[in-house]
Amino acid sequence: RAICERAGFDDLEVLTTMTQGDLYMSAGRYSTAPALYREILGREFVYESLQRHLAASNLALALAEFDSVDAAVEVVQPFVMGRVPVPSEMAQAYVELTYADLLRQQHRYRPALLHAVLVRDGADGAGRTGLGVQARLVESACWRGLEEPERAIAVLGAALDSMEVARARVGDAQWREAYGQYVVADMIDGCRVLLEHPASAPGSERETAFYNTLQRFKTRTLLERIRDPRSIESTGAAGLTRRSITLREIQEDLLKPGDLLLGLFVGEQESYLFVVSQESRQLVQLPGANSTLAEEVELYRDLLSSPSPANHEAYPAERLAAAQQALGEAILGGAAAPHGPGPRSVTAFRSP
Repeated sequence: RAICERAGFDDLEVLTTMTQGDLYMSAGRYSTAPALYREILGREFVYESLQRHLAASNLALALAEFDSVDAAVEVVQPFVMGRVPVPSEMAQAYVELTYADLLRQQHRYRPALLHAVLVRDGADGAGRTGLGVQARLVESACWRGLEEPERAIAVLGAALDSMEVARARVGDAQWREAYGQYVVADMIDGCRVLLEHPASAPGSERETAFYNTLQRFKTRTLLERIRDPRSIESTGAAGLTRRSITLREIQEDLLKPGDLLLGLFVGEQESYLFVVSQESRQLVQLPGANSTLAEEVELYRDLLSSPSPANHEAYPAERLAAAQQALGEAILGGAAAPHGPGPRSVTAFRSP
C-alpha cells in the first residue's frame, strides 16, 4: 500500500487499502478496519466505483460489530439500489444483502425481507448459488422474526439445498472448508427456528431435528472423519450428502458403552453443545462467537504462549489451572456436571 501511494498508483492503492481492511475484518479487528474503509469513501475519485460500494458495505459490517447497528445502517443506506447508480451487479448484491441483514437486526423485518428476496431472485437468475444461500438465510430469519415459523423452515430448507449445490461446485476440499467457515455461523443461527417449532412437538424431537439439520451442511460428515476419512476427490460431493449421519445413527451404530460425543456448533449469537452417549443426549446453550467468551479464550491462549518471564511470574501454574477450570466450566456449561469421562471420549467440534 505504501509503495502504491509513493508511486501514485491510485487504483492499486485503493485495492490494497480494501484488502488490508478485509484482512483486519477476517482477524476480528472490527475497530481497526473502519478507518481504512472510511479512507476509500472519503476519496474524491475512486477508479472503480464498485470499490466505494464494497467499502460502504464492509464498513457497515464492522460498525455493526463494535459500534451499533444504527450507525451501520446510516453508512450503507445511501448505497442501496435506487439511490446511486449501480456500478456492478455483484457489488450491489452484497450491499443490498448487508442492508437487508442490518434491517433485520433492527427488527424491521418487512423491508429487510424485500431486499433479501431481491438479492435471492437476482442470485438465482445469475446462477450465483452461494449468494442465494446467504439471501435465503436472511429471508428465513425475517420470517422467524415475523412469527411465521413454517415459512422460515421452508426457506431454511431451500437454503440447505442450495448450500449442497454450492459445495458440489467447489472441487477443492480446502475451498469447501473455507466456504463452510464463511456461512456456518449464519446457518447455525438460522436453524434456531427448529428448536422453537413446532411448539406442540416434544423438546427432544425439536433438538434432534436441529442437530440432524446442522449435520447436513458439514463439509465432511462425522462418520467420514472418524471411520472413513477420505478426501472429497475420492468420494465426490454427492457422496458427502449421501453419507450424512443422524443423531439416532450416532447413538445406535457409532458410539460404544462409555463413549461420550461432544458436538459443538458455534453461532454468532449463541452456540450449542450436544452431549451424546449411547443412552442419553443433552443440548446445552452457550455464548456465541460475539460474546466475551471468545476474548477470554484468546487471553488465556496468549498467557500460555507468552515468552515473557514477568507473565510467568504473575501467572504461575496454580493460577493458570484455576483460570483453565473456570474457562472449561464456561465452555461446557451445564454439561460439565452430569457427565464424567468415560473409557473413551469422542469430541466433534463443528466443521462446516
